[in-house]
Amino acid sequence: MYDRPYPGKLYIHEILNGHDVRAYNCFHMPAQAFISLRDLLADRGVLRDTR
Repeated sequence: MYDRPYPGKLYIHEILNGHDVRAYNCFHMPAQAFISLRDLLADRGVLRDTR
């Protein structure tokens, strides 16, 4: 599945902004649900940037 020559952050960005079915196949949830989960975890301090 990972066939792009760039780092993870850009790969995730491409999937989230690409075709809806591709995002669902990758995350097993709609892209908007993944983004909402990311925001919720970041707001609660569970998820943070590593760089």
